[in-house]
Amino acid sequence: MKTPDLTVAPTASLPIVQQDPWLEPYEPVLLARQERLRQRLQEIEQSHGSLSKFATAHQQLGLNYDSRRRGYWFREWAPAAEGLFLVGDFNGWDRAATPLKKGENGVWEVFLSDKDYKERLTHHSRYKVHVVTQKGAKDRLPATLRRAVQDPETKDYTGQVWRPEAPFIWTDQKFRINNYVREPFIYECHVGMATEEGKVGSYLEFAEKVLPRVQALGYNCLQLMAVMEHPYYGSFGYHVANFFAVSSRFGTPEELKHLINEAHNRGIAVLLDVVHSHAVKNEAEGLADFDGSGGNISTLGPVATIPAGTPSSSTTGSRRCSSFCCPTCATGWKSFTSMAFASMG
Repeated sequence: MKTPDLTVAPTASLPIVQQDPWLEPYEPVLLARQERLRQRLQEIEQSHGSLSKFATAHQQLGLNYDSRRRGYWFREWAPAAEGLFLVGDFNGWDRAATPLKKGENGVWEVFLSDKDYKERLTHHSRYKVHVVTQKGAKDRLPATLRRAVQDPETKDYTGQVWRPEAPFIWTDQKFRINNYVREPFIYECHVGMATEEGKVGSYLEFAEKVLPRVQALGYNCLQLMAVMEHPYYGSFGYHVANFFAVSSRFGTPEELKHLINEAHNRGIAVLLDVVHSHAVKNEAEGLADFDGSGGNISTLGPVATIPAGTPSSSTTGSRRCSSFCCPTCATGWKSFTSMAFASMG
């Protein structure tokens, strides 16, 4: 490659090119990407009113409590499926007991009223969705579930209702990014591997034992790897199965909030590794071939396969994928970051 003239190009329209002349040959590509983003945002605003309204899919899909009607709605997008049934300990894992009805745009739904399920569908209840397709029928994990847990004996993952009686109390109201992070000095870490003991570490252990050392070394940013649920521990969190769920391997959602809260009280910002580009091929835990159409739930067709890590990759350019991925960083993880960034890999 020809060495560029390192003098600042006076006609450069992008500040990043003015700062780094090595990028000048690629400026047309960067400008094209900006234009594509502008057009996509315009489309979203025309169809949904705003980007924030667009990023609310997780509030409609999955298991959500309706305080007005007093009960749970369960919805799942599976346009190619022939039938969906909600199963769990609340109905004795009877695959025919709780069928969903297919509505518009390929969304299936069922309402479970407190009158019938208040004593059965409770905090810690476990559930899955039984999906019937042209290829057969399988128990699957809902696409937007908030918590997945693994059975210590069978190693099977299930969704878990997570609705504590009392919300987490944040005490970091005085923390402001601009006051503590003038220039990012980032400590990248993996909670499970941060302990010196021969075991998987926890959010609480990290907050108690590691955060003081990070602060003492002068870091002002903490980047947490592997926070999204993933079945294969050796993937360092890059074989994501459940994009809206905090990894239960290290503790509960409240314990992760405790870690973040403690970091903020020490003047440390928190970056969460939100990985969109990798999804496990596993059908038992992940989203692959969810409705029998042959693709990833976040795509509208076949997905790419990366031989080295064997995950399937989301088609991030598709509209359906945008409506799935956008909520994970815009609102799906908001409750964990009262004042934190999200880092997308």
